[in-house]
Amino acid sequence: MADDHQGDHLDDDPAEAWAWLPYRTGYAAGHDLVERETFAGGAVTPGRRPMPTFDELARRLGWEGRGPRALELMRQGYTDAVERRRPRY
Repeated sequence: MADDHQGDHLDDDPAEAWAWLPYRTGYAAGHDLVERETFAGGAVTPGRRPMPTFDELARRLGWEGRGPRALELMRQGYTDAVERRRPRY
């Protein structure tokens, strides 16, 4: 299991920080290595909860104060990351 603080150094680079967003928040759709919910502190089975919106995650991580361009880059990256991790049936 990866270190709990993995990716913290990316906080200063909004264009890359989105890549860690699902991992740092415990939401990685269909990803079998992420099995915890950092906000509730409990165990989570991937796919058991609906994926939160980007706005909800940004608010939880305190990213609301970032500039609109940085937030747009993170929003697009998050959307792309969620789509790549979505199970294909």
